[in-house]
Amino acid sequence: PLAKGCYPRGVSTTPNGAAVFVACYGLHSVAAIDTHTNRVVASASTKAVSDSHVDPGEFPMGVSTSADGQHLAVVSQGCAKRSGCGDPDSFAPGLLTVFNTGDLSIERRIDAGLAPNQLGRFVAPFPDGAIAP
Repeated sequence: PLAKGCYPRGVSTTPNGAAVFVACYGLHSVAAIDTHTNRVVASASTKAVSDSHVDPGEFPMGVSTSADGQHLAVVSQGCAKRSGCGDPDSFAPGLLTVFNTGDLSIERRIDAGLAPNQLGRFVAPFPDGAIAP
């Protein structure tokens, strides 16, 4: 059910098993799959808009859902356009993007350092807006 060119890099499910989320490295997006129909029901870009020669968050590498199933964390690598993506020297700052699992709207973006790769257990948003393990 995933679009051609997705190149999945990470998969996570909601605690109740109703949805599966896939990091589509090749499409610079995350896809939501309804497990009852096995169809993609939503997708969202992981790229941040940038006026520079760097696209933070261009390549999603890992996904993780929160314990309550309400949030999805996606860690993505960036790309320095002037170097050409795919070149080891082209890595740029990455992003941790927190999506709402209901509609894949972006709740928050956080700098994730250079070339982030995977996520462990999801970091939950605290009431004061901070994100912590």
